[in-house]
Amino acid sequence: MDTAGSRPNQATSDARISAHARLLSQQLQSLGARLFPPDSHKALRSFSSGEAAKLLHVSDGYLRQLSIDGVGPVPETTPSGRRSYSLAQINELRRHIASVKPRMLNS
Repeated sequence: MDTAGSRPNQATSDARISAHARLLSQQLQSLGARLFPPDSHKALRSFSSGEAAKLLHVSDGYLRQLSIDGVGPVPETTPSGRRSYSLAQINELRRHIASVKPRMLNS
């Protein structure tokens, strides 16, 4: 076998592979910057009243009554009347419920 004859092909193949690797790397970096911009912020979704009630170990009706009575945070309400709570509101409700009925959260 003549290895001298295969070296120019090897060098050409290496150069092409390197060029493709650089191009692919640039494309991946560009895609990453578009999908995950450095100044982007991720927000936590809100929780339905049922999910909030489950997290707080109370009934959905109890949360509804608190909302009707104007006690605790005001949930976001959709036009159809569905209530949702942010994590901060759930924590505020947790503190309120613990102060009113300390044993409820431990059961």
